[in-house]
Amino acid sequence: MVTFLDNDRLQKTTLTEFFTANKQAEREQMAAAAAGRPPLEFDCRELLYQEFPIQMTWNRTFRQWNRRKRGGGGTLGRIYFVGPSGVERFYLRLLLTVMKGPTSFDGLHTFDGVLYDTFKSACIACGLLDSDEQWDHSLTEAAVWQSGSQLRELFVCILLHCHPVSPLQLWMDHGSCPSFV
Repeated sequence: MVTFLDNDRLQKTTLTEFFTANKQAEREQMAAAAAGRPPLEFDCRELLYQEFPIQMTWNRTFRQWNRRKRGGGGTLGRIYFVGPSGVERFYLRLLLTVMKGPTSFDGLHTFDGVLYDTFKSACIACGLLDSDEQWDHSLTEAAVWQSGSQLRELFVCILLHCHPVSPLQLWMDHGSCPSFV
């Protein structure tokens, strides 16, 4: 599998280190269980990628996630918007919003013990594309910051490449939105 990170300098990103933190938590839990100790009080594998900044901080110098000393009450996590035309990046983003504790890109490709070839096929296997909920969410999210022409392009991209279950309902729900016009 080819990842999006071919440059050595980019190997330690917030995403790849999210995987590393989950691997470390997995090892620590296994060690605790093997030693007969109770499970650890905090397990970062219970967090979605966008929830990570609530409990963790990103150290830019060492390029790693560290546990917050105090709760991150007002902290927000965000993932950059990627439309369906971003193909695999779009499906990667979708999986990150619903899967807790992945330890690798392959972990995101795996569902029910089966390693799928693409993020899209993993999304299909997980049932994430069985309804128009994802397309509705994408249009709602994009309406916050995209122009009318960009929203119309996104809608056409969804129609052409994503095969929504009910295109008319998507249009009725979003076509009259002031930013769509």
